[in-house]
Amino acid sequence: MTPKLGDSFSKEDRDKHAERLLAKGAVLRLFSADINNQKIKRLIIIGTAGQGILGKIYINSNPQSDHSQIHLEASSRDYLEHDSYVDCSRI
Repeated sequence: MTPKLGDSFSKEDRDKHAERLLAKGAVLRLFSADINNQKIKRLIIIGTAGQGILGKIYINSNPQSDHSQIHLEASSRDYLEHDSYVDCSRI
């Protein structure tokens, strides 16, 4: 098996790196298995409780029918390719 880059670092270093990345307000792009249409999505970390428990909200590329959304303009966010919407319906 081919070694992974992360294997070059100690567990302590990997944990510190993950803690920095998973901070409140961080925007991540990853595969989301906990949605109906499983795919790669962007999400915003809204809180952490340790032990791998995260509070998150998803960013959608199309507006949904309810009003629980926040419009994000791509021109002011380098991580977006087009205007998007934060889904706040499950907060």
